[in-house]
Amino acid sequence: MSHTFMQKVVAGEVAPAAIGEFVEAWHAGGGFNMSLHSYLGMTWEEYAAWAKNPHALATIVAKHRPKPAKPVKAVNGKFLGTFANGSMAKGKKAAKTIGRSHAKGSPRPRAKAKSRPDAKAAKKG
Repeated sequence: MSHTFMQKVVAGEVAPAAIGEFVEAWHAGGGFNMSLHSYLGMTWEEYAAWAKNPHALATIVAKHRPKPAKPVKAVNGKFLGTFANGSMAKGKKAAKTIGRSHAKGSPRPRAKAKSRPDAKAAKKG
């Protein structure tokens, strides 16, 4: 599967300095039916900024790199979850999110509450 220049840079497969090779490949027909900015994996605005100032490439690449997730904290007894995009989840929503596995987002199996025979007897009596 073909990846864009930006995807390859973020993955560490090529250096940002290799952008010239990708532009040459696009001119040679490598980006059939694609605009150059799409072939490079940039938005039009990012491409325009790079075309105007090639030193802007470092900033553009940094924007494409994934942001690390912030740690989960508990404040005043409530769970707070911080997602990679910086949004916060509070209360039950965060507890549900925190309880999910990372692989498929499925909830963790929860232990069923065991009924105690002595507790039932105490309620009846």
